[in-house]
Amino acid sequence: MKRMMCLAVAAIAAAGMCRASELKIWPREGMTPEWDPKVCTVEVVDGAVRVTVGEKKATWPGVFFPLPRDGRDLGAFARIDVVVTNLTDIPVTVGLSVKSEGTGQRNRPIRLAPHGCGTIRDHIDTTVLLDRKVEMTGLRHGPAVAGDKGLFDAGRITGCHIYVQRPPCPQTFAVLEVTARGEADKTETLRADDFLPVMDEYGQPRHGDWPGKVQCDADLEKAREEEEAWLAAHPPFADRDKWGGWTKGPQLRATGAFRTEKVDGKWWLVDPDGRLFWSHGIDCVGERNGHTRISDREALFSPFNEGFNGPFQDCEGWMRGSDKEFNKAAKTYNFALANIRRKYIHSWGGVWKYGELAHRRLHAWGMNTVGDWSHIDHSLMHKTPYTVDCTAGITEIEGNRGYMADPFAPDFEPKLVSALAGLRKAGVTDDPWCIGIFVNNEMIWGEDDRALGRAVVRSPADQPVKIEMLNRLMEKYGDIESLNAAWGTDYASWDAALASTTVPDEEKAGEDLEECHRIVAEEYFARVAAIVHREAPGRLYLGCRFAELKCGEVAYRMAARYCDVLTANIYMPLPVPHHGHEPGFPDCPMLVGEFYFQARGTGYFGPGESKFTQEERRVMYRDYVECALRDPRFVGTHWFRWGDQPLTGRGLDGENFSCGFIDICDSPYWELVEAAREVGAEMYPLRYGQ
Repeated sequence: MKRMMCLAVAAIAAAGMCRASELKIWPREGMTPEWDPKVCTVEVVDGAVRVTVGEKKATWPGVFFPLPRDGRDLGAFARIDVVVTNLTDIPVTVGLSVKSEGTGQRNRPIRLAPHGCGTIRDHIDTTVLLDRKVEMTGLRHGPAVAGDKGLFDAGRITGCHIYVQRPPCPQTFAVLEVTARGEADKTETLRADDFLPVMDEYGQPRHGDWPGKVQCDADLEKAREEEEAWLAAHPPFADRDKWGGWTKGPQLRATGAFRTEKVDGKWWLVDPDGRLFWSHGIDCVGERNGHTRISDREALFSPFNEGFNGPFQDCEGWMRGSDKEFNKAAKTYNFALANIRRKYIHSWGGVWKYGELAHRRLHAWGMNTVGDWSHIDHSLMHKTPYTVDCTAGITEIEGNRGYMADPFAPDFEPKLVSALAGLRKAGVTDDPWCIGIFVNNEMIWGEDDRALGRAVVRSPADQPVKIEMLNRLMEKYGDIESLNAAWGTDYASWDAALASTTVPDEEKAGEDLEECHRIVAEEYFARVAAIVHREAPGRLYLGCRFAELKCGEVAYRMAARYCDVLTANIYMPLPVPHHGHEPGFPDCPMLVGEFYFQARGTGYFGPGESKFTQEERRVMYRDYVECALRDPRFVGTHWFRWGDQPLTGRGLDGENFSCGFIDICDSPYWELVEAAREVGAEMYPLRYGQ
């Protein structure tokens, strides 16, 4: 049962109003925070609400700031900002849940460095609604529907819950301010009968308008000419060598390949000529993976010039959808490539000079790296250093709740060697322009350091890693009776233990589950590192790109021990790593493999809380990269991705995010470009400490 604590808080203007576009929710006269003393402790000092969680197990421990019944309509405001600070010596992820009366909630997290401060921002306005549901299979996010049970309603907000999800240890944070700000965009309700098609012939959202939206081919030509003038006026920076390294910095040992080195307490990449290099890049350069499904969804699309049999049609397999018949090979179409053809064919006589433009853009934007998932032909032009991915279809641990390779599987080394052979054939493994190689991506390690132990137990008896772990248990315990005594189990034999898929009592078997987790993590990273260094000498092993907040400490430690660079995809307002502050954690270079901030106001579907205005994206991009530059461990950040994903979902899994540096018509988002060039211009002096 929640309790309430009445606080003597200084009045901040009448009824908490600071100005017309701002409403102070906390501190505010008459406001009384609520919390559950069974799961956390709360105290208020000078208006700061200090919250301690993790002393008792709980899922969402935190503090709630209720709105009075006569003040729950925040529909006039665009967003809610919460200023929080971390009062501990470890990173803490603090979440914000803005609750709407009977109609869902919004959730936004922020990762705070030890004793760091930050702002959680949640856009609460909804700009586009349909009057009824329209069936739109095959995309991650569709349009909001008026009256839908889960629709967030800014007019009936009950309050804000600030929390930590399943804290593994005691953590303390303070809430300094909760404020509604900005002017909400006007909500437009569209008739479902008029909604389809959702895309115009250029692949843009058909509904709505915004600066830069293409209305005809002449707009493409105008955009091309304007960008050409901008590129001519913004040449690459003069203090860079051909690799993008820093010519004004110290001359270090040149090896003819990229390597890492710690200089004056900070980790760096070093380019083949021995210059300091910090990797400022973009993933998915080129549009080889921009197809969207056409088959069985023709109603979503407007007729377009090339027709469904045009040169940018392709066939792909699985596509997100609940209907099994939908998950089959189908016609797809790449609107981004079609627009590139429209935009450049008259000036170039073709579109295959696009790679040259991509490199020219990167240099003018202040960037020096072609990131993962990019078009290999663009990477091999030897104009910008690049990274590559190497994904091998290795046997999975079946009992895991998500993909995780089994490092004891007989096909582990052969499949990885084969995948690396493909890179060798393409000319990558011997290429000095290749910084390094990622192996796998966002595998599911589990959120604690027993997860893989549980996964192994849940796996079938023929799982290679399970057989290996059983052999080690037999060596440790000697006989099945000793194992049963330790675990509190009643296996009739070792074969019965192998066949069982029931996770034992963790109070008794926890130590062995943790050891299993450690062994699997170490075996994975040790074997991959050895294979990559043998098959691609001179190329850095860039790890597995951890999915942030979904990994315990042990896997991070093993990655730090064996990878040349520990990599993680950190989708947070700032690049604060999940681990690395623990006592005795290995000191190692780190790189952000993916991050982005989605755009608002471009007609894309999806939750508004995860989208930001172009000006907000400009500020957030600069803050993010500068934060990484100031962290002595980071050696780079790579934005995901080059272009916006298709509104109707990419062919791989239906993702449809407005997260590109350019839109579907190949027009740059200039606010992002300006931020990248600004931070690129000063990144080396800032990093080096000048």
